[in-house]
Amino acid sequence: MKKIPYGISDFETLNGGGEFYYVDKTSYIAKLEELGSRYHFFLRPRRFGKSLLLSTLKFYYDINNKDHVEELFGDTWIGQHPTAMRSSLPVLNLDFSGMQTHGRDEEVEDSFNREIWGKTDDFFNRYADLHPFSREAKSRVLSCRLAADIVNVFFMEMKKCGRYAKSVPVWHA
Repeated sequence: MKKIPYGISDFETLNGGGEFYYVDKTSYIAKLEELGSRYHFFLRPRRFGKSLLLSTLKFYYDINNKDHVEELFGDTWIGQHPTAMRSSLPVLNLDFSGMQTHGRDEEVEDSFNREIWGKTDDFFNRYADLHPFSREAKSRVLSCRLAADIVNVFFMEMKKCGRYAKSVPVWHA
């Protein structure tokens, strides 16, 4: 008997083993690409699937998933109608669900800064063989301590490398 996936926001867990009910909404991936907009904002109430959608996008676009994408998406709409951008991008995945949100303002801000720094460091490690960032670029980004600086320098370096700067959509939940 299949389970209802209450609270599961990881596409791989949800769709990977057939253990859960899954409503295929992957046709929206192609629609998002067709919009041509560089930025997409998902303003939905809590528990409306924003995190699951972002997880789905992460698994679909991540260049490191090339060998795994058919297994994950084969039976879905987007698996039957893949787009040109499938498995073609490095993905900076920011997930704030584990971040400290209680305490003094300085503690919360410090937790946020550490989260951004850690996810950016993880990005460089995940794409070390595939990404055109130099050691100097990585050093410039990771020498920053404030989240705003990390993100600004990261995207500045991404733009310098030129490989992904023109085609990278950004999704916000």
